[in-house]
Amino acid sequence: MENTFRNPYSMRKYIVFFGSLLLCLCLVFQCKRADSKYSEGYIVYNISYLNQRPDKLMGEFLPQTMVVKFKQDKYILMIGGFMGFFSFGNICQDKSNITFIHVLNHKYIHQGDKGEWPAYFTGNSKYNLVFDHSTQRIAGFLCRKAVVKRSGGENFNVFFTDQIKLRKPNETNPYAGIDGVLMDFRIAWGKMDMQLRAKKVVFGPVSETDFTIPKGYQYISKTSLQKVLCLLTE
Repeated sequence: MENTFRNPYSMRKYIVFFGSLLLCLCLVFQCKRADSKYSEGYIVYNISYLNQRPDKLMGEFLPQTMVVKFKQDKYILMIGGFMGFFSFGNICQDKSNITFIHVLNHKYIHQGDKGEWPAYFTGNSKYNLVFDHSTQRIAGFLCRKAVVKRSGGENFNVFFTDQIKLRKPNETNPYAGIDGVLMDFRIAWGKMDMQLRAKKVVFGPVSETDFTIPKGYQYISKTSLQKVLCLLTE
């Protein structure tokens, strides 16, 4: 060993080796910091209604936006409308999936297991997806396109991005085949078909208290909560 370090050529080899190792470690930690930067924040979506019936519900009373706060592998989505008389939310974290709804003075909540689909999905079938190379910028993010193929129904396009670092963002919805955050997509909520398109993404710290199960809610079954949602959208 002593002779090795006396040899200038051998010393240069060690210096190059350890220098390269240090550079690789620095790049890895920089990448981890970059991923961390994009793994916490919130997304604001605009909501439009594909089967709105003016004789039943006036457009101005329907929810117009959805906000999703995310932090690594958990998120909470919130929708409010009907002039403040209604709010709806879903928390997906750890080992649970919680759906809650507040209508006038009635508060209901259902706590399902991790991986269970939220109460606002009436089925549990994953979409048949076909990916292509088309892209589109939405809210400043480069998004890829996927086509949802529905037998006996209308096909439609969705867009998603992998630039927002949320782990398994579609684990509990029909878009489970998409490994990315949805930026333009459809969802059936009760008896209404909604189109959601991201208009703003903000990265920054999200408090752990945002994922706290709300108090003062009555626990009910998933089926009962789905019936409440259907009544609201009839």
